[in-house]
Amino acid sequence: MKYATIILLFSLSFNCQAREFFWQDIKVKAFLNKKGELEIKEELVAFFKGNFDSVTRFFHLPGNKDIRLKKFEVYNPSNDSWTLLTYGDLSKVNQYMIWNKGQYI
Repeated sequence: MKYATIILLFSLSFNCQAREFFWQDIKVKAFLNKKGELEIKEELVAFFKGNFDSVTRFFHLPGNKDIRLKKFEVYNPSNDSWTLLTYGDLSKVNQYMIWNKGQYI
């Protein structure tokens, strides 16, 4: 068992790839609409380097609150284009899921 643990740790160290992630800029605009609902527009500029298969966002919603996502777009600076993400299967590219009444996206 001692050798199996050493071999497992040794093989994991070879499969690790360098990854980097940080927020470059965050802009938030919030207002109450005519129904008295809080609307928030966020622009999050993130830097990714390496192989990322997903990112999870957590929202703290006090009480019995809910969140509705109106639009989720990703900007690609290499070709100056926006991609609209769709709700669906996370095994596919440019799709998202919402869990636990919108606390996780």
